[in-house]
Parts: sequence; structure tokens; C-alpha cells
Amino acid sequence: MGSLAKLDPRFLEITLKQIALPATHNSGMNRDITLSGELNCQSMTIEEQLAMGIRTFDLRPRYDSDEMLFEIYHRNTIDFWWTSWTCPGGETFPALLDGIKKFMTSDGQTETVILFISHVEFEDDPLYTQFVQEIITYLDVFLYKASDDTRIADVPLKKLSGKVVVLLNQQVLDPVKSAFKAEGIYTYAYNEKDSEVVDCGDVITFDHYADSSVFREMANDQLAKFSNFDGVNSELFYLSWTMTPTTYDIVESIFYGGDVVMDFAEESNSGLYNKVSKAVPNSFKRIPNFITLDYFEDKALLLKLCIEITLKKLNNIK
Repeated sequence: MGSLAKLDPRFLEITLKQIALPATHNSGMNRDITLSGELNCQSMTIEEQLAMGIRTFDLRPRYDSDEMLFEIYHRNTIDFWWTSWTCPGGETFPALLDGIKKFMTSDGQTETVILFISHVEFEDDPLYTQFVQEIITYLDVFLYKASDDTRIADVPLKKLSGKVVVLLNQQVLDPVKSAFKAEGIYTYAYNEKDSEVVDCGDVITFDHYADSSVFREMANDQLAKFSNFDGVNSELFYLSWTMTPTTYDIVESIFYGGDVVMDFAEESNSGLYNKVSKAVPNSFKRIPNFITLDYFEDKALLLKLCIEITLKKLNNIK
């Protein structure tokens, strides 16, 4: 965002509602691990992704009681018809936070980084408090801390420059955890029509993935949802341009080799630019605010797409 603002100062005045940010799915699952064909979703660490232009991250933490630290995970187990396998984790949370800190200290001084934290896999409140404190310990000086009641989605980017916006998923937190507040730690909610959680959270996103292993079905699902997005029941739209392996796909990958998530990503990423660029903005003049991929290496022209979408919004071009 900082480099774009030098080219066009209007970037500093827009809000998250008016920008498309590049994102990754299961961002911290990049370690070369057993069953990587199912568990890994990225080839780069968070720090490497930041250097390549990613600004929005999907983080799913759990606590490793053996190592006594928090780590990122994809699944706790993979359940087959005949057995269940325990799944190893990805990046450790300390390493991940340290990578973000290094980036914000150097190349990221004018950038905005957003952390969506969900699927929290530790139940007791002391661990949750420890988890939040770890974020503050590493990133406190960089955390966005609101000075008024403006919704985060409506904050001008100039106030988010050089900041990390931390958003904990409100729905996965029980009342004790969700009641815990620390300066610079915010919550977000998925939009669910007729749900009690619609009014919860500091940000409300529309984030519903297709849950399909077929590219055509995934693309049609996401584009249809975006076409109907009017911004009334939610503030920001999360375009999940990812395919979901079936149990059969996983078994085949394990026993016959290959990387099923990478294979799916090659197909979905290659079709991203042409399909999405034609659909933006929608009839409600809304844009996808986050576009997330598996195995980001920008072969899908993700950064180019995000810049073009934002410029369309800036110039009010249909």
C-alpha cells in the first residue's frame, strides 16, 4: 500500500471497503511435513509472503503441549474409513510473529497487514490470555489501536499505514474469551443472515468458501456469492479462490504421490485473473476486499488483479 500511495495519493484516503488486498489461505501451513499433500497450503513462510506482496493472512493456532508453544495448524487429524492420523503443525507462532515484526521494521513501515485468526484450538482462558499477550509482546508497537469509534472497515488507510490489524474470530470464542479485550486486539464475525452474530465483532466479513474439488463449481460459487454481495449485512467480502480436496483425493495423494492442494491451486490460480477481473465491481458497486489463494507465487497475477480492482473502485469504473 505504501508504494502505491506514492504513485497515487488517493490510496491513503480510501478504506478497507474500497481496496482489494492479496491474501493467502491457511497462511502458516508451509512446513515440509508428512502428508504435506493435504496439510500444506503455501510454499513460503509468512515473512517470505510479506516480501512477495501478501498483506492478509489466515491463521489457525493451537497449543503444542509437548513443545510448550503455539503453532499454526490445518487439521488436528485426518479421518479415513479405517483409521485416524494425527496431523503435525506448520509455522510456530513465535517464528511467525517474529517474521512479521522484521517486515514491519524494515520494508513494511508504510504497509498495512491484516491477521484473521480463527479455528482457535485451545480451550482454557489462561492459554487464550497467553496467546494474546504473545501477539502484544512481538507486535505492540505496530498494532492498530483505534482513537475513536470508527468501524475498522471505515478507517482511512493513512491511519492503518505501518500497522498490523489483528482480528480474532468472535464465533469460535466462548463468552469468557470474547469478553477479553486488549488494546490493539479486535474481533471479526462472519456474516450469517438471521444470525445473532451479525452485529458482533469490530468487523463483519462475508466469508463462505465453496467446499468443492471442482474448479468450475468453486469459481461459479464464489462469483455468484460476490454478485449478490450488497454490503448490507456485512462490511467486507472475502473471495476464497481455493478448492477443497475430498477424502478420496487425500488418500490418492498419500499413496500415489503428489501434492493435491498444489495441483488444485495450479488449476484455480490459472483461472483467477480472467474470471474475477470481468466480474468486478458488481451491480452494487462493491469489490472483493480480500482475495485468497493456496500456493501463492503470483502466477495467478494476484497482485496485478488487486491493484486493478482498487483502481477501478477509485475511478468508479464499471
